Amino acid sequence: MAGVARGETVGCTNPLLFFAHQKDGVLTNLSALSFRVLDVTGAAIERVPLTVLSLADCPAGSRLGPGRYAAAFTAAGSWAFGTHAIEWRYRVLATDPERITVRRFEVLDPVEFSSGASYVGYADSRDLVSATLLVAKAQLYLDEASRRVEVLTGRFFEPRYLTAKNDGRGEDYLAFGHPIIGLDTLEVVDVDVVGGTTLALSSFRVYNRHLAGLQDPDDRDYPKVSFVSSAGIGVPLDFVFPRGPQLVKANGLYGYTEADGTSIGRTPASLARVVLALASRLNADPLFDDPFTSAPGRIRGYKTRDQSISFGVSGASAAGELTGDRAIDDALISMMRPIHIGAA
Repeated sequence: MAGVARGETVGCTNPLLFFAHQKDGVLTNLSALSFRVLDVTGAAIERVPLTVLSLADCPAGSRLGPGRYAAAFTAAGSWAFGTHAIEWRYRVLATDPERITVRRFEVLDPVEFSSGASYVGYADSRDLVSATLLVAKAQLYLDEASRRVEVLTGRFFEPRYLTAKNDGRGEDYLAFGHPIIGLDTLEVVDVDVVGGTTLALSSFRVYNRHLAGLQDPDDRDYPKVSFVSSAGIGVPLDFVFPRGPQLVKANGLYGYTEADGTSIGRTPASLARVVLALASRLNADPLFDDPFTSAPGRIRGYKTRDQSISFGVSGASAAGELTGDRAIDDALISMMRPIHIGAA
């Protein structure tokens, strides 16, 4: 979940909150876009009224690139810390009906934590934020837990705009390291092979069927683009990506998201429970040195010469190889990056 510090300005030069649209794996421009911001820490309060965005390129307008647009506003000093929502209203074609989608973000403490993000809103966590654990410390724990999940799984779980430099393998398909949401450019950068050609995305099929709800096969585990047509790229029908390291550059949105009716998906709902559990452990044992709360060394029983007592499930079935907690590990393993995926 995106984080904006109170007093921070977002926009073209700081696009922490952006809207994106893709069709068939290609980032696609809109014909109309507007937004408003609501404070949902309690009863909903409108903080930014409905604002129509210019679709011209930044800085004159709001367009960051094909199919991507930045919201522009300042999180005023009077705004409450906690979860807010940005409501986007958009049309792909001028003749389309207006569609609405809502994304949540956090307003953060600018002193303790100037900017950042986590995969769960601290204001949504009644178990974590309390009279003894203030928002500023909670957001640090949630951010640390979110980053730990990324390291353990080898994934990130939100749309991020990146440039992937992939190895060519002499095949008519190109494997990616992270799930593809939508691309805007695909280019062979080795000028000695194909002249640094920018390839027409219309000649390739992007594998992102999970965003339409198809999970068998799950394209998040096997992200790729495959060549299907020579139209528009001036190469033979037997085109293959040349062999060599980092020869193909692909700009676009990537991330492990799940289908939610939008074209880019959302952070998996189950991830919030995992992050919250890890953050709660940090709260209880920040140094991971208390055997009563630290899962890898958690005390599961006592034994004297005459008596013994055990707590919960004993033995290997209760332990996990990632965090030491089997329940957390089972959730993480289901979202883990397969070993066979090449680096992007």
